[in-house]
Amino acid sequence: MTARDLHGWIVYLFAAYNQRLDDTVIDAYAEELRDVPPAELEAGVKRAIRESPHYVPSAGQVLEAVKAGREAAASPPYVPCGQCADGWLEVEPARNVIVGHNRAGHAVVSRIAPTVKRCECWLAWKRQGQPTPAINESKSIPRTATSEKVAQFKRRMVGQERTR
Repeated sequence: MTARDLHGWIVYLFAAYNQRLDDTVIDAYAEELRDVPPAELEAGVKRAIRESPHYVPSAGQVLEAVKAGREAAASPPYVPCGQCADGWLEVEPARNVIVGHNRAGHAVVSRIAPTVKRCECWLAWKRQGQPTPAINESKSIPRTATSEKVAQFKRRMVGQERTR
């Protein structure tokens, strides 16, 4: 990789966060990233920006993003089983719920998104590379938690419960 390419990707990284650069910062990043091939550096810088939306990633974080990109490229691609949509199975369909009535007597309707969970084909593909930490496989809040939050909100609105 030429020094000009390396310099360009370091400037690109800091420009994504509207941060100013000085020569010492450029030299520090260049020292850490000089052995990374250009294509991998490009992918690593872009991945690091996606993974750290608020703060400029350090050179070490960019190297971790490069390593993660190498591992992702080495793993086989995900192929859905045909029963799911990109690894997601629909548990409950989307629906409309009447949440009350307005002053004119018309129903106020709220749209609830479908509840989905990960398909076994996706979980098996994810386990191929390395063990993943335990995750909540459902993308929506369980009904009991939702109804408890609604009840808390209603109690607060009528003054039965103090806010924190």
